[in-house]
Amino acid sequence: MRAWAPLFVLVGILSLFSGCMYAGYSYYKGKYGPAPDYTAAATCKPTQKVAVDVARNATGQQIADALYTSGVVKSARAYVNAANQNQGSTGIIAGTYTICPQISGDNAVLELLKKSNLSDASQIIVTSHEWSKDVIAELITKKNWKQPDFDAAIADNTIGLPAWSVNSSTHKFTVEGMLEPGTYAMTSGDTPQSVLRQMVANRKTFLAGIDFEAKSALLTCGTTKCTPEQVLTVGSIAEGEVTDPGDGQRVAEGVYTRLKDNAYLGVDSTALYWIGHLPNGELPSKTQVRNANNPYSTYSPHHGLPPTPVYVTSDDMIKAALAPAHKGAYYWCVTPTGTEFFTKKQLAARNRACAD
Repeated sequence: MRAWAPLFVLVGILSLFSGCMYAGYSYYKGKYGPAPDYTAAATCKPTQKVAVDVARNATGQQIADALYTSGVVKSARAYVNAANQNQGSTGIIAGTYTICPQISGDNAVLELLKKSNLSDASQIIVTSHEWSKDVIAELITKKNWKQPDFDAAIADNTIGLPAWSVNSSTHKFTVEGMLEPGTYAMTSGDTPQSVLRQMVANRKTFLAGIDFEAKSALLTCGTTKCTPEQVLTVGSIAEGEVTDPGDGQRVAEGVYTRLKDNAYLGVDSTALYWIGHLPNGELPSKTQVRNANNPYSTYSPHHGLPPTPVYVTSDDMIKAALAPAHKGAYYWCVTPTGTEFFTKKQLAARNRACAD
């Protein structure tokens, strides 16, 4: 046995060495060798397609893992290799895609670049001049979420609203004026809170970029300095009252001047926020906009601004509210040809031009 001992040691060393070599080869082959891949193109019946969730800010590897888990690609590396060879892969956005299973990595990249493969519930487009409640209603329809979840997210401020974003009547948090227009991707992992938080964060980024809070404090609303919420409200009024963005500053001038005079604003668009959508695009009647029970009416007996902003406000109209014109605008009305403006001394002319 002693004579054979060196041989046993040698055999053990050789076995260990061979094992290491095999493990190393397997690792190299698995990482750098040809990736297991399907050869099929993306052709299948709609009922055969599978859902693939691409998370927001997902890396290529994370997308590859999602495709592999869903049975789309034969290996995650098949997709990674294909994506590395296709510069367009950087344009893949978050969302839930429906894709044929068992297709090649190259075809998987192409399928993710097709917006037609995105689920309708994968994005929402927020536009200026719409109401925040309409945005929420669309989210409820797309994602089958519940209104109370949105209400709680806003009331408890789990969405990052600034401390000043409150209803002046109820003193509760409001999302009005704090949703930034844009296209938002949504995934299966999103919640009412996460989607609203993203929209609010984008608005806060814009506001910070124009030094909104500091500039708001330089303006006067009536007899006191404006709050940021009041300036947002002025911007939202301009949003509802102009057809030419260049007129926003003149509306802002008229609002600030009338607030200084403690005059009724007399703006129909604010009342419409409370009235709601009218059938066939009808305009509200004089009785409706002057309803004393409407907290968003700016006619008697309601002095001052409405309790909150009334529209998803464009960036341009917020800038207009920060930089009112100095042209003597006091009255205005929306006509088929645009918004017409009048000075304080032109009340009679205003009444003739803006007769109901």
